[in-house]
Amino acid sequence: MRNFEKDWKFTIYKNFTLSSEDREVLSLLYLPIIKKDAYSLYSILYDLKSYEEENLFINGDNYFSLLGFDSTSLLDALRHLEGLNLLITYKRNKIDNSSTIISSYVFKLLPVASAFKFFNDGILRSLLVNVVSNKEYMKLKNHFKINESKFDDSFINISSEFKEVYNIPSSFNDIILKDDFSDKKYIKESLFTKDELSKKLEENKIESKEIKTHLDDIISLSSLYGITLDDILNLVISNMSSEGKFYFDKFQESIKNFHSYNSLSNYSNSKNNNDVQFLKYIKAYEKFSSVEDFLASKQNKKPSKVQLDTINDLKINYKFSNIIIEIIIDYCLNHTSNSFNVEYITKVSDSIKLNKIANPYDVMEYLLSWDSKSKKVKKNKSVKKNAGIEMVDLSDENKDDDIIDLL
Repeated sequence: MRNFEKDWKFTIYKNFTLSSEDREVLSLLYLPIIKKDAYSLYSILYDLKSYEEENLFINGDNYFSLLGFDSTSLLDALRHLEGLNLLITYKRNKIDNSSTIISSYVFKLLPVASAFKFFNDGILRSLLVNVVSNKEYMKLKNHFKINESKFDDSFINISSEFKEVYNIPSSFNDIILKDDFSDKKYIKESLFTKDELSKKLEENKIESKEIKTHLDDIISLSSLYGITLDDILNLVISNMSSEGKFYFDKFQESIKNFHSYNSLSNYSNSKNNNDVQFLKYIKAYEKFSSVEDFLASKQNKKPSKVQLDTINDLKINYKFSNIIIEIIIDYCLNHTSNSFNVEYITKVSDSIKLNKIANPYDVMEYLLSWDSKSKKVKKNKSVKKNAGIEMVDLSDENKDDDIIDLL
């Protein structure tokens, strides 16, 4: 167990300056996640380093006791900062002439993410959503005016990597990187590198632009949950369609479930047997270039202004993807005799948003369970004429052969 030794000392390393927006990000976005002690510690260390220009070593027990930190609360605050990469702790033990071990620490402060990076980081975004309401989350996002970056998926990232452009001189010797400081042991490292993951995917003939786009995210998730390369590979494969499309949202959920079950065999045995049918539904919805086209195919006519306004509301205010909107509309039409009932659509959408359901698979599973619990599952089939897709009731176990057929 990690503890501070008697008469331990510390100094602070910082090579950045917080802007007014950075402080706002720290207070409004990070504080709900890291809580008040970690927030206070970060601010104290930052201001102390700004005051103490020289790298002076300070008696840790004396200093932090004056601030109201005991050993337990200080360690907990450090862990919260380290876990979100806001601080790195280095330690050095030296033996003095009296054979007493002197422990010295360096607290290296790291800058907060920008608001744009925060809201585009899946892990940070998820942590915030878990501690604030959906309404508060949207209020925060609107406050920082973060707009989702959208452009044609046919574009690929051809940017150069750092190591392809820059060389670090072999003589470079930063005090923080000196050999006499032990390696940092408190932040969980990934069990494999990005290159090792790419090689593994190539060996298994897995080529997907979606996977390449999310390689860094996959590495981050594997690091967060401590998952091996082989298990990550299996989870990637299990979240790909037969046509090679990778569903990252579903993969994220699989990572969490896998972590809960502790092993791939336990996780696999727990998976809902509706996954195959759900995947075929997803493939069917993907055929449409827009929600408007999907609705037009269902009604055999162009959507009305009220319908377009409703779709726009689901996109902007609910932040639902096109496929999730199509699932919701399809479900509601099937439950209202093909009538576009805005009130019912809003009710279903509110329930999905309230339960923080973020990917198409989970939306379908949730709606199916909703039907089962309310005992309102319809027995009739709903036929999508223009798409050549036959939608059926998945809750009926006798209809295994009567699932979607793509023409």
